[in-house]
Amino acid sequence: MVENVSHVQHYSKKLDMKISVPISATPVCISNIGVIICGSDGFINMYSEDLSDIKWRHRLNSRIYATPTVLFKKKQIIVGDVDGTVVVLDYEGKRISRIANGKCIYNNIVTNEEETIAYFNTFERKLYCVSIDKLDVLWVANLPTPWFKTQESFAANRDPYAAPVITDQGTILSANGNKISAFTKKGIRVWEIELPAMIRATPALCFRSKRGVAPCVNGKVVVFDYDLGKTLMIEDLQGRIVNSPGLSNMSCCVGDLSGNLLCIDLNELSAKWRVNVGAGLDHGSVTSTPAGDFVFITDRGNAICLSYEDGSFIWESMQTIGLPNQSTKLNQSLNITNNGKMYASSYDGYVYSYIFEEEKYEAYPDYK
Repeated sequence: MVENVSHVQHYSKKLDMKISVPISATPVCISNIGVIICGSDGFINMYSEDLSDIKWRHRLNSRIYATPTVLFKKKQIIVGDVDGTVVVLDYEGKRISRIANGKCIYNNIVTNEEETIAYFNTFERKLYCVSIDKLDVLWVANLPTPWFKTQESFAANRDPYAAPVITDQGTILSANGNKISAFTKKGIRVWEIELPAMIRATPALCFRSKRGVAPCVNGKVVVFDYDLGKTLMIEDLQGRIVNSPGLSNMSCCVGDLSGNLLCIDLNELSAKWRVNVGAGLDHGSVTSTPAGDFVFITDRGNAICLSYEDGSFIWESMQTIGLPNQSTKLNQSLNITNNGKMYASSYDGYVYSYIFEEEKYEAYPDYK
């Protein structure tokens, strides 16, 4: 159920009117602090948790597409924009450090467990490693060149879209073209896996099983051993995949643009269930509720929740609340907090918070 809504707008002096600000980044809630909302106007906004007011704003050079990363130990936030500017802010909006590399950042920035090092992919096939305190560049790795680069394709430099991921041993994995590359903390390449097709989604890693899941654009879902760099199994969704997979209790769920969803048991290396929800999963990611069930946004514009156990339907969101000229369609990914609230946003500038009816359940272990 929708609890609150905020419409992010920009006032244009030239047009003398308010314009909706598209929200591509997922809203991120910091309990008892606020909700970070980043827009295509380049502003990082810290809203109150009920979305009623803006506590502070900080502007970057360009549009923000990547979801901000929270450094909970340091009580800081790290954000990058499509111009290649990266900033570290504290919870009050004060800038700690800044770097500008001129390379487009399209997906999330990830950090090591100690929150001292950050990694991010940029267009033109680069993986950056920077220190968080000063944002000094420690090393830059070249990622594999996709086949269409040799044809001088217009889109040849618009890769990778996927974010890097870090294993429990600190190895950094980056997906680009039709390969996944693994790097040590010093930037040394240790292995590569060749995939059946290009990958646009961020791989998911299950630490307990030591396995990763990489969905390809041709519908093939590759499960691999991330310590050995070895492919273990391949399943076929038979539809284009640009949505990132989600994890829950050693199972992984991924969906395609045709509305097909597949859940894989990463322990047994077998397909657990398959369903079709009648609407495709576009750019974004599957996430999970505190109870362990899978949640995602479809191109119908609503969030849908399916049972972790068998893929059965549990609920679907509705954003119709009677506002004038309101767009009710959601985009991208959801953020579900530990206190049971859910946040979602849209390309039309609307940000929603949701509440859930309390019920008794036995939560699944939070295995990542």
